[in-house]
Amino acid sequence: MGKNQHSKDRMFITATEWAAEYGGHKKKRAVGLAGALPFECCALSLLPFEAPCCARDGILFDALQLLPYVKERGVSPATGAPLGVKDVIRLKMAKNLDGAWHCPVTCKVFNNHSKVVAIATTGNVFAYEAVRELCFKRNCLEDLLDASPFARGDVLLLHDPDDEDLKRRRDLSSFWHLEQERKKTEAKLGAAKHGDHIRASDGDKGIVAEAKKNVAKADAAREAKEQARLEAMNAPDRPENKGLTPTFLRVRRLGATTDEVLGGSRLTSGATSGSFTSSAMAVSTTAALRAATDDELKTARWKLLRGLGQKGYVRIRTSLGDLNVEVRCDIVPRAAENFLGLCAAGYYDGCQFHRVLRHFVAQGGDPTGTGTGGASVWGGKFADEFDSRLTHESRGILAYANAGKDMNRSQFYVTFKSASHLDNKHTVFGKVVGGHDALDRIENVPVAEKDDHRPKGDGVKILGTDVFVDPTAEADAQFEATLKAKIAARDAPKAEPVVPAKLADAPHSVGSVGKYLKRAAAPAASSDLRGTSSKKARAPAKKAYGDFSGF
Repeated sequence: MGKNQHSKDRMFITATEWAAEYGGHKKKRAVGLAGALPFECCALSLLPFEAPCCARDGILFDALQLLPYVKERGVSPATGAPLGVKDVIRLKMAKNLDGAWHCPVTCKVFNNHSKVVAIATTGNVFAYEAVRELCFKRNCLEDLLDASPFARGDVLLLHDPDDEDLKRRRDLSSFWHLEQERKKTEAKLGAAKHGDHIRASDGDKGIVAEAKKNVAKADAAREAKEQARLEAMNAPDRPENKGLTPTFLRVRRLGATTDEVLGGSRLTSGATSGSFTSSAMAVSTTAALRAATDDELKTARWKLLRGLGQKGYVRIRTSLGDLNVEVRCDIVPRAAENFLGLCAAGYYDGCQFHRVLRHFVAQGGDPTGTGTGGASVWGGKFADEFDSRLTHESRGILAYANAGKDMNRSQFYVTFKSASHLDNKHTVFGKVVGGHDALDRIENVPVAEKDDHRPKGDGVKILGTDVFVDPTAEADAQFEATLKAKIAARDAPKAEPVVPAKLADAPHSVGSVGKYLKRAAAPAASSDLRGTSSKKARAPAKKAYGDFSGF
């Protein structure tokens, strides 16, 4: 007992304790042949060799296994490269009294951590450190056993735990003859059919054939039903398709996914999870991306229309003169498309400016003339679009009249002066760029103040509208072409992926730092014999008290 009685207690467990004692993560066993071949094993039989031999690539074999293989096939079992009997080098490897392979000079036993070389001209095998110390450093290129001369190119590296290239060539997963055996086995298994192993009577075969016929018939019926549903859904006279362009209807039939339409939005249909939890749904084992909805298609199309950066231009012919207006498709594409679509369809023809307030606005666009009617080009209401670049800042601004948030339809108004209190309450979609004299006449028309400022007499009537520039057609064409290209790329046969070479396997170069980073160009060396630069080191700049820039 004491105040330090719990000083060695830990309020946590280590990773080793978690893995060993508490059922934590265990490393998975490697399945199949993988890893570097042990030093004393033949690369063909994968068993310890008794008569070692090799080729110029330094991969070890047993002569009793390699020579018959080479005579029959004429290739190297390890690499698949052409190899003849005359290219095989018989190695003279010494054994100690315990029967272990060892270096005859240093008497060190060879194991998986040894660096072993062989002299190609004599076949003698040594530890690399013996050749390095007694031959390379003394510049005496003679065999350490029989004094036969050799060149540096005759020194073959048989084993080196630090040589990544040699380890990769000695890896079991890269041996050519094992890969050929794997391919043969896979081909044999792929050629065998499940029915080949089942004995069935003629009656059973008839039942199976009838079942397959019924399944094919049901699939065909389901496909025909789906096609009929698509035809009905994309019919131009369908009320839900009002205001949708023919191009949009064609695009909807393409079946583009959310990722292709929105870019990065990978939303699935939920069929996999649904079939997992409900027996009433067809079994689905793939998380297929779902088709984009109408709202998602419209959003992507409006984004493309905005990206074109083009404006629309319309002439509004009234009983008091013409108004030339500019429509900002590049900022508010939804509101712009609604106005351009209504103008192109002649929706405003014969409409009255049913409300004219001097020094404020002139409101129109209601076919009923009451101020409560009107519909959008899609038949209902549509959401607001606000942008800080479009405000009620001057005379001649066009904006939608509404009955509340996201309740825009066909009614619009033209301002006679700035009205900043309407910003972010009404969607601005354009402005008057010509016909200001007509706008003056509209402002000065006599009105009945008691009748909600309705113009007297014949009032101000919209005789017709002429659309000069409509960027929506170009946006539709680009949208359709883009989606068709993406769908074609999705349906195209996938090429086999090319596995890039590992960066760690790249050879080191003088101009690199480590394995990946390129070393900066070295400064020009000075004429000083010690190799120091001729430039003097610049003294660090003094900082005044209170300078915390480097803090």
